Order: sequence, then structure tokens, then C-alpha cells
Amino acid sequence: MPLVDGGQQRRAFASVRDFCDAMIAILRAPDRLSGPDLQPGARGHDISIAELARQMIALYAERHGGDPDLPCRPVSAQSYYGSGYDDVARRIPDLAHIEARTGWRARISLAEMLPEIVDDYVARYRDRVAVGPVAVAP
Repeated sequence: MPLVDGGQQRRAFASVRDFCDAMIAILRAPDRLSGPDLQPGARGHDISIAELARQMIALYAERHGGDPDLPCRPVSAQSYYGSGYDDVARRIPDLAHIEARTGWRARISLAEMLPEIVDDYVARYRDRVAVGPVAVAP
């Protein structure tokens, strides 16, 4: 599995259900929406892309068979995306504003959401997954 720049970028993931609940909370509190941006997200989901890949590979192997030790290999962002690609090393939302203004908090953990994501991916892309890895220029 190719990992752009080794997968060292960090992200905080929220489930779609939690995100939709956040949007509803925002829409129900229009009088409290002035000021800094409201960024839905989830506490405790700060994870590197490399670690996320390892967890997804392990879940895939557990639920659908396959090699739980599938190797990940670093590829440069330029070789994978082309010139001009830009990314940030850490994208973690500040939840203080949305929590204070709406009372919303994410409820679904990363461990709870990943099996559903893996199963959905398999259902949608089973034919592509069966073909094998995608070639990436060195």
C-alpha cells in the first residue's frame, strides 16, 4: 500500500453520523454562530495516516481475509499526485467553539467507525480490490 510521504500526516476523523449531528446542532443554533469557525471533529482521533492504514489493513484481514501484514511503502507526494501538491502535516480541528456554542460532541470512536468503513469499501470496490495493487511511479 503506497503511503504519500510515508503517511506521517496526522488527521482527526469523525464519523459521518457525528458530522451530520454537528451540522444539525449548528443549524439549530444560528444565533450562536458568529465568531471563529466551527469545526466538527472528534477528540482522541488524532492519528497518523500510516497508523490508520495499519488499522484498516488489520480490519480488512480480520473481516474479509487477506494478509494482515500487507506492507506499506512510502511514495513521494510529487510522484503520487504530481507537482504542485501541497499538504499540512497536522490537521486537527479546534472543537472548543462548536462545543461551547452548540453543546455538540462526537460520540462515535474511531474503533467503532472503521469496521463499517472497511465493509463499505469492500462492498463498493470488491472487483477493484481483487485485481491487486495499483502501480505507482517510483
